[in-house]
Amino acid sequence: MKCLCFGEILWDIVGSSKTIGGAPFNVCGHLSELGDSPYILSSVGLDDLGQETIEEVKRLNISDNYLKRVPEPTGCAFVTLSNSIPTYSFNYPCAWDDITLSAEEKKSLENENFDCIVYGTLALRESRNRDTLLFLLNNLNFKEFFFDVNLRLNFYSKETLLLGLEKATMLKLNNEEEIVLKEIFNLNDITELYKSYPSLKLILLTLGKDGAVCFTRETKVNAKSQKIECVNTVGAGDSFSASFLNSYFKRLSIEESLKRSIKLASYVCQRNEAIPNYRDKTDEIFR
Repeated sequence: MKCLCFGEILWDIVGSSKTIGGAPFNVCGHLSELGDSPYILSSVGLDDLGQETIEEVKRLNISDNYLKRVPEPTGCAFVTLSNSIPTYSFNYPCAWDDITLSAEEKKSLENENFDCIVYGTLALRESRNRDTLLFLLNNLNFKEFFFDVNLRLNFYSKETLLLGLEKATMLKLNNEEEIVLKEIFNLNDITELYKSYPSLKLILLTLGKDGAVCFTRETKVNAKSQKIECVNTVGAGDSFSASFLNSYFKRLSIEESLKRSIKLASYVCQRNEAIPNYRDKTDEIFR
C-alpha cells in the first residue's frame, strides 16, 4: 500500500531529551514497520534538526521525495507528561507551516498513484498549507482519504474541520475530540456526520484503555483494549491509524482491522519510543 502523509514533522522535546515525531511522521514510520510504502509531504528547517530529520526519515525507509527544506526553524513540540498523558506547546512559526508545492512537484505527485492520504488539522494553521492540502484532495486520485482530526491547543477551527471532512472517507478521533466536534457541529451523535458527508464510510473512535469503536453507515463494531502497564502514549494513536490502514488495504474485516490496531497501539504504549522497531515481531503482536 502506497500512502502519502501530509502535515507536521517535528521533534518532541521532553526535558533534555528529543525524539522525532508529529502525527504524519509517526504514521509513516509505523506504515514502514508494517511493510507498506509511506511518503511524507512536509518541510524541515536548514538547521541541525532539519538534517537529523532527513536522516531519521531515511533510517525508517520513508520516502523523502516530498520532504522540503525551508528557512524557518524545524518544528518542535515541547511535551509535558502527566500520568503518561502528553500535553504540548509548539514553536511558531516553524518549517511545517511552510508546505508548498512547485508546478513540477504537483505534476510529480499526480503521477505517483497513491492508494491513500493521511492528514489532520494541526498543519492547517497557515493558509498556504491549506491551499496545498486542497490541491492534494482535489487533484490526486486516492482510494481512501484518512482524516485524523488530531486537535491540538487552539490550532484548529470549524474551517479546518470542514476542509478535512469534505473528501474524507475515513474519520479518526478520540473521545475528547468527539466532544469538540459534536459541539462545533451541533451533533447529538457523531454518526450524524454521515448525513452531510456522502464520501464518509468509516468513523473510528478511540477510547484509550476502553478500546475503540468503528461506525460504518450500517453497523457499529466494538473492540476492547488489552490490560497493560502503560509507559508512554506518544505515538500510540498514530500506530492505530497505520495498523488500521494496513489491515484495511489487506482486505481484512473491520472487526479484525480494529483488533489489530488496538493490539499495536497497546504494544507501543508499553515502550518509550513512538516508533519502536517491530518489523519482525508483527506475528507476535497481532496474535
